[in-house]
Amino acid sequence: MRFGKLLPALFLILFQVNTFGQQNSDIQLWAGANVKVKLNKKWSMNLSPEFRFSDTIKTLNAAIAEAGVKYDLNKSIAFFSEYRYTLRPLQNDINRISLGATYSWSKKGFPLALSYRIKFQYSRNRNSGNSESYLRNKITLDYNLSKRLDPYLSYELFFLFGKNEFRNTRYSLGFEWSFTKNLSLAVYYMYQREIYVKKPSVDHIFGLTLNYKLTAKKRKDQPSVPE
Repeated sequence: MRFGKLLPALFLILFQVNTFGQQNSDIQLWAGANVKVKLNKKWSMNLSPEFRFSDTIKTLNAAIAEAGVKYDLNKSIAFFSEYRYTLRPLQNDINRISLGATYSWSKKGFPLALSYRIKFQYSRNRNSGNSESYLRNKITLDYNLSKRLDPYLSYELFFLFGKNEFRNTRYSLGFEWSFTKNLSLAVYYMYQREIYVKKPSVDHIFGLTLNYKLTAKKRKDQPSVPE
């Protein structure tokens, strides 16, 4: 399959081009899972543990536990809220809350789908008390290659409140492989870079996320018992 040969080549090109000339660069691995529970037609919740390794994938940089809820207004628009606790062995731990919305567009019979996400996040250092607030904008383009394989491209921009400046960018390239209707694996490469700083840090991130979907069972009405 042509795409199977093209994807590794794109990963290699992105890695070589973006590494050239960078001084503060690192190779990282993000490995996690996402369990989504569909409560009803409108509401769902998710649990997302993740481990992040830095220093050329030699050091555990963070262990993350995240939980969130999502409300689907209609087929295109949804709102969400998330809480994340990040355990950092070499630094202070972080508490984070997020609020956001998503818009998605797709057309039956057309292989491309477009989605946009806007998210406000507030994080606070557990020990020092220092806090940061970001506004994140992310756009994603999905391609339905087959029933099992969906490659995608995404771009994300971070705006830091307080200093009122754009601070980070992320470019991602990956695919999601569906094993069953409810189980899939997402594999991606992410290029992350600081902007508007003298010596920007650059991260080459390789990621794996196992996704599993559940549907909450409806409670059956209990038979009435005569008094």
